[in-house]
Amino acid sequence: MAPAQSGTEPVVVNLASLGQPGTPGWEPFNGAAFDVAGESGRKIVHSRPEAGANDRGAFVSGIEFSEGTIEVDLRGANRPAGSFLGVVFHGKDGGRYDAVYFRPFNFGAPDPIRRSHAVQYMSHPEWPWNRLRNERPGTFEQPADPEPGAEDWFHARIEITDRRVRVFVGGAEKPCLDVEKVSRTKTGKVGLWFNGVAAFANLKIQSTK
Repeated sequence: MAPAQSGTEPVVVNLASLGQPGTPGWEPFNGAAFDVAGESGRKIVHSRPEAGANDRGAFVSGIEFSEGTIEVDLRGANRPAGSFLGVVFHGKDGGRYDAVYFRPFNFGAPDPIRRSHAVQYMSHPEWPWNRLRNERPGTFEQPADPEPGAEDWFHARIEITDRRVRVFVGGAEKPCLDVEKVSRTKTGKVGLWFNGVAAFANLKIQSTK
């Protein structure tokens, strides 16, 4: 797959190849594995929660991403501490990357604190989620707005610039998360990220720089 360059059309990524032997066009990390199935006329990628360990995912081969927009459809599960999913960018390897991810089991939670932990930005290894929560509470995680059902499909759009990360859910015009980018890394690999139960569809990447 050719690199996405400034001024080009968005790259619509072939998710189906994640289910093929050798995952052509992808670079899984931390033992990630996937299954692919058809649903409502589109290819759906499901994580294999039992494969690999901890935070894992897959980088798209051949794309060096600096600034731009990542769009994807996501569906998790209402399983506390068992369903985290999102996107990874500015990656170097399975231990060095930035990520935006969702905790679907916190969507609609009666506890307002849990609901405020629905969407998260982090940067491994220096700024994992727990350090950000402890040192700068309420800054790098926020409620999802509009709020999907815990096991519903939802669309996410992540806008990344040199200094900021903005996250939009559904067709919202206002970001539910708008934060400074804490890492010094300005470019790198881009792809999918998960820990536990996750499903992905319609990944699109638009580079602006």
